[in-house]
Amino acid sequence: MSGDEPAGVVFPSSADGRRSTSALGSAVVADALREADPAGALGAEQDANWRAGYLVHFRRLVEAGLASRDAAVSVARDGLESLHRRMRVVHAGGAETGLGTLLSAPAEGCVTTVTVPGTGQADDGLSLPYHGDRLRGGALLLQRQLLAQNVDLVGDIGRLRQEVGDRPADLPTACRGHDAVRARAVAANAYLQPALKAARALILSSKMEPRSLMVV
Repeated sequence: MSGDEPAGVVFPSSADGRRSTSALGSAVVADALREADPAGALGAEQDANWRAGYLVHFRRLVEAGLASRDAAVSVARDGLESLHRRMRVVHAGGAETGLGTLLSAPAEGCVTTVTVPGTGQADDGLSLPYHGDRLRGGALLLQRQLLAQNVDLVGDIGRLRQEVGDRPADLPTACRGHDAVRARAVAANAYLQPALKAARALILSSKMEPRSLMVV
């Protein structure tokens, strides 16, 4: 232990003297799997790149616990016991002991409760902040429906962009019964194809501004 290391609960030192979270994670997962999944325990112990491969071993923890109630209890119990056994405590004088010594050591401080009084108005129901206001009840459900329509409409507009192209030069001349997306000199809402007419009707029915829905 270095002289400037703070006192408290610390990770155990690995063979090279560093306090490695990867080494601890590998060892604890291996201990948790040892009874329920011996092959999985061996794989966790031998993983040389824990930071990149740990998700596979955590998945095996879940899968091992699904076999039975006893297996689930075994994984949880053995993992917790391993973690408790391996974690260390650095004391103020520099001495290092196991985590279990805290159970018998005299308390160095007292835990007290503190009341933090609130000054705002209490909310007695489900509400969400929205544009400086809070939506509740029917207004919240209505906004949810409008947002769902918004998502569908954005998808439709994205597909239309693929059909007509991304640049104004890709579009036919305006005022000939064609789309007028992103063209500069076109009468508003004129000569829309059926798909765009449906989109416009949806916008009007939801009473939302088209620019808040259309993504180009």
